[in-house]
Order: sequence, then structure tokens, then C-alpha cells
Amino acid sequence: MTDILEIEQNLGHIREEIEAKEGELKLLSDQVDYSTINLTFQQDFEYTPTDKPGFGGRLGNAFVNGWHGFLSFLIGVAYAWPLWLMLGLGGYFFVKWLKRKLKR
Repeated sequence: MTDILEIEQNLGHIREEIEAKEGELKLLSDQVDYSTINLTFQQDFEYTPTDKPGFGGRLGNAFVNGWHGFLSFLIGVAYAWPLWLMLGLGGYFFVKWLKRKLKR
């Protein structure tokens, strides 16, 4: 009978250890689930200041940029060719209608 009681005590002690280890395992698992990793990437490079153009260079850049703007405007006008066609045809028929109306 004493052997059975001793075995039950040992089993109870082992169960306590198992429950403690399971609790520890659950705690560690929860900590892993909610963990956050912060990474920081950094790239170092040397700054070399550029020389600013003088008055003549800035004036030349202004003329070049103005020319490019004018060309962009002409290209935009060319893209609107269907609009110009419809306005021309509409104006032609309007003038024709107006002349006919004025003759009467």
C-alpha cells in the first residue's frame, strides 16, 4: 500500500512538472507570436556640392526651356486635330447657313 501511495505521489509530482513545462511552453509561444523585429537599413554616401551656373548659364537654360515649352505647345495643338477639324467644319456650315439666311 505504501508503494502505491509513493507511486501516486511521484506521478503527482511528475504531472506538476509537466503542467509547469506546458505553461512555460505556452508563455514562450505567446511571446514569439507577439514579438516584433525592427530593422534599420542605412546607406552612407558622400555629398559633393555642384557648382551653380552663372547668369549666362541660367539665361541659356531659360531659352532652352522656353524652346522646349513652345515645342510641347505645338505638339499639344497637333494632338487636338479632331477638335480643329470639327470646329472648321462647323464654322464652314455656319457661315454657309448665315449667308443663305441673309440673302432672304
